[in-house]
Amino acid sequence: MRITTKPRARDVRKKRVAAYCRVSTLLDAQEDSLETQTAYYKSYIEAHPDWEFAGIYADQKTGTDSEKRVGFQQMVDKACSGGIDTILTKSISRFSRNLVNTMHYVEVLDSHGVNVIFEKEGIDSAKPSSTMIFSFLAAIAQNESQSISANIRTAIKKKAQRGEYSVGSHQCFGYEAVDGKLVPDDDAPIVEVIYRMYLEGKTCVEISQMMAELGVVGRRGEKISAAGINYILRNETYVGDKRLLKKGRKELFTGAESDNESVYLENDHEAVVDRETWNAVQKRLDAKGMIGRQNVQRGGGKTHFLHDKLICGCCGGFMTRRTLRAYCKAGEEPVRYKAWECYEHHKGKAGNGCKQKAVKEDVIVRAIEESIGMSVDEDSVRAIERVVITGEEIKVERRAV
Repeated sequence: MRITTKPRARDVRKKRVAAYCRVSTLLDAQEDSLETQTAYYKSYIEAHPDWEFAGIYADQKTGTDSEKRVGFQQMVDKACSGGIDTILTKSISRFSRNLVNTMHYVEVLDSHGVNVIFEKEGIDSAKPSSTMIFSFLAAIAQNESQSISANIRTAIKKKAQRGEYSVGSHQCFGYEAVDGKLVPDDDAPIVEVIYRMYLEGKTCVEISQMMAELGVVGRRGEKISAAGINYILRNETYVGDKRLLKKGRKELFTGAESDNESVYLENDHEAVVDRETWNAVQKRLDAKGMIGRQNVQRGGGKTHFLHDKLICGCCGGFMTRRTLRAYCKAGEEPVRYKAWECYEHHKGKAGNGCKQKAVKEDVIVRAIEESIGMSVDEDSVRAIERVVITGEEIKVERRAV
């Protein structure tokens, strides 16, 4: 009996080879290397007669989160769908600086018959002996990235302590950067009007509406919302001061914000409003917060630990805690749940501009926990400056330590 062996289709056809290139955000000197990498791999693949060019996938200015790397995800999807046999990359750190992600994607690709070749380390994931070496080198790559990230955070902190900061990134409505300094621009008089109107008794909603009627727009050409008015009134930049390191930088792999000791610079630049006006506005804002706290207390009970933290992004007012009843059919037992609603909306002022609907408390708590990386309670909530709720969007702002 004669047995005829027929080679697999993948062994007969040319091997489809792609390459992945990435420029690190931590090393700006590599900025121009993306084109160099792309040109190199294209010519390198085409120089092998038994290889078929399957594309160059690249990402520029990306972090360690693989989900946010569009080129990387496109490459993985094509490989898993059978369009790529081998992937070339310069090194493990270019493929991913996160050990968990690196191992995960190599295993996923391997399960679809796709191997990854790391040129710098001389590793081919298709070889059994590569597993131990690969894990060891990937761990080194991760530690190196953590070290670089820590050095950058330290450098930024020391720069802030010296009173130095990038003026361009700190421009705001009413200011522009001139020769490394914040200087009032043509919109500065509008800021003065906003402060004066607030002291005259106008609310953030009313000021926002008046600004819109006058055709005043923000730096991005959009209407200045009530929350934007609230931000202008709270921004120390307008009194000539500057607070640096308001928020902690995100940790490289956990995504949690690190604690930073903020630096406050007095009389850093030319003021738009005088200090007496600034202090009067802050006093009124704080008084409004106190009234909000009194409104949510029932019978002298204890104030909820989230109160005075939740701000309505529509009108700039405080959110209050309520017990609502979910919709149910006739005869069914009503289901009640806790939710937070804008106090101005609850008072029946929705027609005056506040359209914020109530948001379930468990949704808010889940968003805060995802942001701070821990459960929400009386202790952990102290790290939060405020939570701005606009529609269904929940933005958590950390408190400077």
